[in-house]
Amino acid sequence: RARARQPSILDLIHALAHRPLGIQLKADAALFFLDALGCVSALYTYVVLEPAAAHIPSALRVWAWTSCFGASMALGVGADALRVSTVHVRLMYGVLRRVLAFFVGAASELFDVFRSRKRNPLHGGRLDHAEHEVDQLFVGTILFTLLAFLFPTVLLFYWACAARYFVVHATHTTLVCVVSMLYDMPL
Repeated sequence: RARARQPSILDLIHALAHRPLGIQLKADAALFFLDALGCVSALYTYVVLEPAAAHIPSALRVWAWTSCFGASMALGVGADALRVSTVHVRLMYGVLRRVLAFFVGAASELFDVFRSRKRNPLHGGRLDHAEHEVDQLFVGTILFTLLAFLFPTVLLFYWACAARYFVVHATHTTLVCVVSMLYDMPL
């Protein structure tokens, strides 16, 4: 009997790399993200999730037995299982968060070059007036243009991973809050 296949994060990343919703992304950057994030997802699925799938019935029996010790323990074990089974989602989100932060920081610094300003780390990061030569402005223009054209691709992949991370994190936080409420209730 054929099982219905659930869409995975790999399917989402693959769809993003091939003109999602008509948005024109930079093909090389999109394919790079497809390869990098797809490799993380496929490796985690192959190494962790597929071998663990054979042990799901026994894990469910153990989980059912933990409910004998109370609902808080069963929910805590469920929260921990969710955390372990979604490590790859947290990893991809963390990497893309840092890439996006780098893009925003670099674009901000390059924009300051156009305004003839630079950050002074000795005075708490305040903006001071600075004179730049023509070759520095030329290189800054090229780098700013490169960042500006790659930014939509990075932002779209970040949003996709952030949405998945938000769902996983919200579910885990809800389970942890329910466990905390069960601990505090005088039952």
